[in-house]
Amino acid sequence: MNNNIVQIEELDNIVYLSVLYDFYGELLTDSKKQMFEDYYLNDLSLAEIAKEQGISRQGVHDSVKRTAEELKGYESRLSLMSKFQSVKNKLEEIDEISDIINKNKDIYLVNSIKELIKDILKEL
Repeated sequence: MNNNIVQIEELDNIVYLSVLYDFYGELLTDSKKQMFEDYYLNDLSLAEIAKEQGISRQGVHDSVKRTAEELKGYESRLSLMSKFQSVKNKLEEIDEISDIINKNKDIYLVNSIKELIKDILKEL
């Protein structure tokens, strides 16, 4: 049972890092991008990447770990991913409110949409 929890946490971390990579990957050097992609996105082993890169397995491990920390650092300073998620959530809420307005012809909910739009504009 405990092993399953660890596997889920590892998967959550991989998904999190992959999303961070989508936002900040272009800020990395080509070498860091290649090793990160090979390890996290292409599921290559450290040994396979080391052979391909002509460096030690430990060198690959250190680079991948530093790159993950670098991506987390970008997010902590820039918050692009969290802002994106917040805007996405508010747009989904606007969509739901619009459906209610359309269904019930309740135009008083327009004020809720306006408030959400103001929140989104503040975030951008």
